[in-house]
Amino acid sequence: MEETQGAQESKCPVTRFMKKLEGFFNLRKVLDGFELLLPIFFIIGVLIVAYFALKLLEFSFYLALISFAQGMIGLFVSFWLMYVLIDIRDGKKHR
Repeated sequence: MEETQGAQESKCPVTRFMKKLEGFFNLRKVLDGFELLLPIFFIIGVLIVAYFALKLLEFSFYLALISFAQGMIGLFVSFWLMYVLIDIRDGKKHR
């Protein structure tokens, strides 16, 4: 039964295509590399949002800067701690 199932799977073009991609493109390594870049992307996003928020709130520049920075730092620290302490995919401790 397993031999016939294997023969049927090899006839399926999608399965053959995925098998070819499996050796060429290791998605797990790409995702692990992307996880290391997440804090950098987050900081860049915060800077972009902060720039536009401060452009809109020029009349209370310092108040907006302090409150926005406090909120973004708290958000970044909480996400970073969640990333370090818990591996979300597996539910296991990170390293």
